[in-house]
Amino acid sequence: MNYAVDYAVVDETRVARWEDSEKPRKVTLKTLTEVRCFIDALTPDDSVFTALGGVGGVFAKLAHEKTGNVWRTPTFQIKDTREELGLAKADNCLTLAHMAANKRKLFYPMRPIDDAIVELQVLVRKRQMVQRTVRIPVVLRIQQIERDVWLLEDPDEDLAAYIKRRVDEHPLFQLAKSLEKELNQEITKAVTKLDLYHQVFAPVDGIGPITGARLMAGFKDIRLYPTSPKMLAYSGWHLRDGQKPYRRAGRRANWNHELQDTLSKWQISMLKCSDESAWKSLYLERKAKEYEKHPEPERVGMACFRCVKNFTDEEAKSHDNKCPRCGQQLKPRQIYTPMHLHRRALRWVVQRLVTKWIWPKWRRFDGLPTSW
Repeated sequence: MNYAVDYAVVDETRVARWEDSEKPRKVTLKTLTEVRCFIDALTPDDSVFTALGGVGGVFAKLAHEKTGNVWRTPTFQIKDTREELGLAKADNCLTLAHMAANKRKLFYPMRPIDDAIVELQVLVRKRQMVQRTVRIPVVLRIQQIERDVWLLEDPDEDLAAYIKRRVDEHPLFQLAKSLEKELNQEITKAVTKLDLYHQVFAPVDGIGPITGARLMAGFKDIRLYPTSPKMLAYSGWHLRDGQKPYRRAGRRANWNHELQDTLSKWQISMLKCSDESAWKSLYLERKAKEYEKHPEPERVGMACFRCVKNFTDEEAKSHDNKCPRCGQQLKPRQIYTPMHLHRRALRWVVQRLVTKWIWPKWRRFDGLPTSW
């Protein structure tokens, strides 16, 4: 039996099933329990076709363990075929069934490295959960309380040292820290077993097991990015209207904030390396060129730094030099300041890392062409 599965965590999972000579029949799995029963009922003679990318990684891994015949295709291929057929997004399972019958070359078989990356994704998400919902909120709460305690007791100890000691001694913080340490050990153990990590990520100064695991989990699969600019755009380090993209309330980002954050943290690690480091040397060379090209800052209109919005001098004058959104006084906006040149050099290095190192080396590791 053939199955085309449009997996969803929150919504209904839609499945199209057919024999080789039959027309696909659409079935809906309304709960995760039904999805689990569907996976348990798979046999080695069944074939499963699903999406490469998105939220279906764990489903594909479990199905692969049961049947061994799991085929995935990039989500952009599904979108293109769906538009050709004139189908709705809710009919992705029928689109997958059509592709399985007529465009089998667009599918890739599930491999052991794919299973390993799915496991990494789960571990990385667990680590993020511990950090963001346990450790960081606990630290903020303890700091808030201990400030008041310090004022009441008026100890001889400095405020910063007192708060740090009280945070370190708190059992909730120790629990969160131990959970994070255990997950770091699990991630390190899992990622260091992979040749992909040793060949692509480990040679880069500043990328250790945790950063490498976060990058692998974030990018998921190199076959999702037919060109290096697409990979760069997904990482959130491309330029949009001349600026690095940032999240805005009410707008859906078409890039991965976690990858953007991971690469920002890599910048910090890279800057701590010695000047002889290959990537640190690239940064210093680029920064010197930026200073040579832009020796003095330039004033370009006004800006509201609270709303992150720029105005020309004429627009600012029409609003009495106040932001029309928040009412804050507008301030002169300068470009090519020392901090601006520093960030331009850092952004260029990150772009080189993604487009000139990770993308081609990962493609070669998977035996894929590096020209487009």
